Amino acid sequence: MSSEDEHPPTKVPRTRIARACENCRARRKKCQPPYPCQACRDAGLPDCLVRDKPRPMRRRRSQQATSAPIEGSTYPQRTQFLRLIDEELERLYSSQTGDSVSLELEEAPTHPDCNLLTPLPELPNPLPPSAAKAMQTFCDHMLPFCSFMTAPRVLSLFERYLSAPQSLSADQTALMYSCLALGYVRLRSFPDKRHAREVPDSDRTDVPYFRHAVHLLDKWGSASFTSLHTLSGLWFYSTLACTSETCREIVSWMISQAKELGIHQDQGSAAYSPADRADLMFVQVLYSHYWTTALTGRPPLIRPGEFENMTFRSRPVPEDQAVVLVPRRSLMELLVLNTQLMMNLHDSRNARLSLDWLLRIEDRWDTWCATWVSQGRTTGNKVTDPFLSVLWDWGRLTVRAVTLNDSRLSMSSLAVLTRSAIKIIACYYDFYLYREYNLMWLHFRHLVTCAHIVIIAHWRFELTKPEAEHALSNALWMIGLMEARWGRQASEARRKILQVANVLSLPIAPPATPAVSEGSHVIGYDMFDQSALGVLYEAFDAAVTAQAPMSGGWTIDSLFLAPEYAP
Repeated sequence: MSSEDEHPPTKVPRTRIARACENCRARRKKCQPPYPCQACRDAGLPDCLVRDKPRPMRRRRSQQATSAPIEGSTYPQRTQFLRLIDEELERLYSSQTGDSVSLELEEAPTHPDCNLLTPLPELPNPLPPSAAKAMQTFCDHMLPFCSFMTAPRVLSLFERYLSAPQSLSADQTALMYSCLALGYVRLRSFPDKRHAREVPDSDRTDVPYFRHAVHLLDKWGSASFTSLHTLSGLWFYSTLACTSETCREIVSWMISQAKELGIHQDQGSAAYSPADRADLMFVQVLYSHYWTTALTGRPPLIRPGEFENMTFRSRPVPEDQAVVLVPRRSLMELLVLNTQLMMNLHDSRNARLSLDWLLRIEDRWDTWCATWVSQGRTTGNKVTDPFLSVLWDWGRLTVRAVTLNDSRLSMSSLAVLTRSAIKIIACYYDFYLYREYNLMWLHFRHLVTCAHIVIIAHWRFELTKPEAEHALSNALWMIGLMEARWGRQASEARRKILQVANVLSLPIAPPATPAVSEGSHVIGYDMFDQSALGVLYEAFDAAVTAQAPMSGGWTIDSLFLAPEYAP
């Protein structure tokens, strides 16, 4: 018997021709080069479509798992992430009492004339004797939050305004009005104590200056860096006295002027004068836009591809050439990340978000954290810098509020929400206890949302009762301080928090002002020592080469500028 008879022939497995064209694959025809193949030529087709892979769109099972949609992330519901937190607490309250409660934060201007639709109030005439004190108050207490201006420039313009007001252009006069508005709102609210007092409407000298600054710029109708500086000051004022809708109108105006001036895209160093502070205005526009969007649920005003790159230049301090100032890079790059996040949440083309989207978001944040925190580069430390700390934690809070109702992510999302809320409350508590603060609406919004999260976290066993009581008591103390400016809005928010907390087994005694607070020494900012140039700067010792920024400045790292997130 032959060897062939001993071993019967095995069945030859069917093979698949990976390079078969789509026409032959559909008709189950043999396909081979040269292309176009013979079958396509016989059919009169001009060309063959041959895939590089047999099934290029097929994902591995592991990839399919991460691409699964996140429950509760449908558009546009996900854009109302703050309301999602309020609704969760409302449901808990209703389940325990059978009654309903609305935790949506009320909004109203702090003065009737802060509404831009009301008739224009008259300016004080003659100039009040307190105007010089108000301007000095601005330079001492508000200028550090307006890093794009310097005290010598402001005081020089004010001297001209007093002696020869006709010598000022419309945008310069508007700048003086905005500085006086900010100076008066600080002077009237904090006359001689650490904490604010309530100011009667009749004493609100700040309001006419605010309205006339807006009116002058609107009537002037042009764009300049001086008018952009003015609008940035007006946005700051609007967070202290107006509604979020007014803030949004001013931000929209800022973006329009920034585009007209060309700073929404990097124009190179030769395009601007150092006095314009174009790099700082780039930061200021992005900063005000982010917070106006992140706290209202309204769609972003910036489009993808805008405000993503700028050359940031270092400059020596005039009083000390050994010290170099540069715009705070860590803040800038985190702003870019968080702004891209808001754009993605409001992208109507993505009906639902995916786990893969969440992983990419957190991977970028992890890269930022490794760059600025683990390596300790410059002063970009999210633990010690309150501006970075709140920006960092609010971004994480935003994402996890969207994923809280997903059964696969609810536990981790609640943990991240809780940790971020506790840190934001602790950051503001230290700030309000020991530092000069301003009664800003965005602080108020942060504290109310974080207080709601603390109550939910305690009910779901994420926080112990002592932990929740401590955080909630601190938050309520600060919300109580807000009543001096925000009146009924703050008192109602505080009352409802106490009401819901009591029902959900977290009774909180009305918090008293800490004994250390009223007479405590105010801690200044190290960066303010450098000509009061403000929080957007960080300082370097030029003699320490390891600390010094690049001689030609810096641009935003490309890893933070990838295309918009896709689900």
